[in-house]
Amino acid sequence: MKKTPLWVGVCLCPLFSQVVHAEFIADSKAELTLRNFYFDRDYKKDPYPYTAARDWAQGLIFKGQSGYTEGTVGFGVDVLAMAGFNLMGSRADDYTRSGLLPVNTDNSRDDYYGKIGITGKAKFRKNELFVGDLVPQLPTIFSSPARLFPQTYRGIRFVSNEIPNLQLEGFYVDEVRQRDSIRYTDVGTDNINHRFRGGSGNLN
Repeated sequence: MKKTPLWVGVCLCPLFSQVVHAEFIADSKAELTLRNFYFDRDYKKDPYPYTAARDWAQGLIFKGQSGYTEGTVGFGVDVLAMAGFNLMGSRADDYTRSGLLPVNTDNSRDDYYGKIGITGKAKFRKNELFVGDLVPQLPTIFSSPARLFPQTYRGIRFVSNEIPNLQLEGFYVDEVRQRDSIRYTDVGTDNINHRFRGGSGNLN
């Protein structure tokens, strides 16, 4: 039975701590999502070496968000933990990757995999700064929810609501963790299915 490391993240508020104040705890929230995903896409023509992309997986997504500590500048932390389980077993090895599960060099899938992301945050008046794992939903950079797990990016996000009726947002990312991967890679363009004339990293 093949396995990859499974990381489970739980955000526990230290109620006994002298430095953590009421807002940090009272404004905290946690969410657990269970997602069952079956993906089946047939390939009828060459040059595909596989007849289909096919996977069935169960996913668990835990989101924990703290409030902010008291003071002129408040501090907090967010946690995003994900665990995915292969429900097809070795039968999935006969098909190409679907984006649900990591695929080894021999096209096999492991029984399960997991990943965790941590984001530190700070707040000053109506300004917030986030550093670490990010899941953006913007026109210019978007974390796709179209598979078992979303993409996550490593970077910095700044949000300001100082001006009434106007939100200013700045973003910088340098690495991305794809939906079916536990590792970060450099941010760039891709053309995995060769649907466009330009190759990977080529916008022409």
